[in-house]
Amino acid sequence: MKPQYYDIRGNPMDEKEWCEKRADEQYCRIQDTDIRGVKISTVWIGLDDGEGPPILFQTAIFGGEHDEYTRNY
Repeated sequence: MKPQYYDIRGNPMDEKEWCEKRADEQYCRIQDTDIRGVKISTVWIGLDDGEGPPILFQTAIFGGEHDEYTRNY
């Protein structure tokens, strides 16, 4: 199965458009938060690789007790 691509609103897009958007850091970065030295970052992924539900976003924690915890949704 060929991967399917989605924009930030969940609308389908072709691979070329997806690659262009993935190269745009401002488009991909949804939110960064720093809480007492722990960074919480949410980015746009926009990909359905056929191995589960599409991954539109990923949130990751850097530092602290939950360092390197990620959640895709």
